[in-house]
Amino acid sequence: MNEKDVGIAIRKAINDGLVTREQLFITTKLWNTYHNPAFAEIQLKASLKNLQLEYIDLFVIHWPISFDQITETGQKANVEDDLSEIQLYPRKEGKIMKQNISLEATWRVMESFVERGFAKNIGVSNYTIALMNDLLSYCKIKPFCNQIESHLYFQNTVLIDFCNEHEVRVVAYSPFGGKYDYGRNAGRSLFQDEVLTKIALKHNCSVTDIMMTFHRSRVWMVIPKSSQYKNLKNNIEFKCIQMDQQDLKQLMELNKADGRFNDAGRVFWETPVFD
Repeated sequence: MNEKDVGIAIRKAINDGLVTREQLFITTKLWNTYHNPAFAEIQLKASLKNLQLEYIDLFVIHWPISFDQITETGQKANVEDDLSEIQLYPRKEGKIMKQNISLEATWRVMESFVERGFAKNIGVSNYTIALMNDLLSYCKIKPFCNQIESHLYFQNTVLIDFCNEHEVRVVAYSPFGGKYDYGRNAGRSLFQDEVLTKIALKHNCSVTDIMMTFHRSRVWMVIPKSSQYKNLKNNIEFKCIQMDQQDLKQLMELNKADGRFNDAGRVFWETPVFD
């Protein structure tokens, strides 16, 4: 959604001599509407144009769900159509319009992007153990990462252990929980959690420091999100806290069977990805 702005910022930083292209690691994602191999290539090339880049460092399949390609006028899209004319969330009679494109077919075109130099690495997001097992059985190029929801209310330990065992990097999104109003977890906030607050007071640090320390010991990368400069700075400069076994035990006990915040497939797209 913000690729053009990011592209302008990248180009300015390079032109001003603040960084070189090689010092940057740029990631973008393949949206559900473009799993069809022909459209996947169109989306990637559009992203490269928007970002003013010759290659992406990491291109990720956002969700293991394929939407149909429908124009804003309700017609079946073709590859000549401008991407801006294709609906991101095509619906008919209130239900999302899906397309029968296999995840293997999409992965094959993702692999071709690496082979042709459009992407240095490719990965997935929101893949379960079953989907990861399937992917690892047919891939020629191993996924660089699996980007998944993980926070103290939903620690996702079994999936993290599986990925680590198979040398697939884990990227944790929503490490502070979420603000998604998807029903089960609406209103829950880790920042107000009593256990977390007490541990933070004990170590004279912030709740953010505790959560980031917990995640960095388990996964390759944590990607907290904020639009506030102060919070962005704190997320980068968090203090790594030396917690004792009692602290860690209390944190592990915060895990909940129904702790997931982001279940968009079930709630919005009639596709229970995580079942």
